[in-house]
Amino acid sequence: TLTVIETTDGFVLGGYSNTPWASSGGCHAANKAFLFVLSGSDVASPCKMKLMNSAYAVYDYSSYGPIFGGGHDLRGSDLFVDGSSVILELGNTYEPGPSNDFNEGISCTIKEMEVFQ
Repeated sequence: TLTVIETTDGFVLGGYSNTPWASSGGCHAANKAFLFVLSGSDVASPCKMKLMNSAYAVYDYSSYGPIFGGGHDLRGSDLFVDGSSVILELGNTYEPGPSNDFNEGISCTIKEMEVFQ
């Protein structure tokens, strides 16, 4: 699953996992997964955050889109659709992000989102 999100305040970010997203519920392992931030404020250059704990790469829940990390490092606030919020709180299951804002929790409004399976 590849998720790419553009926010209303200029961030382009997302995540990749070779474990496909499903609505079955619970955490799932992946041997290839990462999060990324391509642009936005406080982002000097594109940044890739590697998976630290493969057992918790993705989290599935029927009312949400793809959630990355057992600690919900990248998640939506509701149905994960345009106009809702995306929340980054990195450093749980994936490496810390390019600034403290990403690690302490940042919420942005989704302008556009694509999910590829």
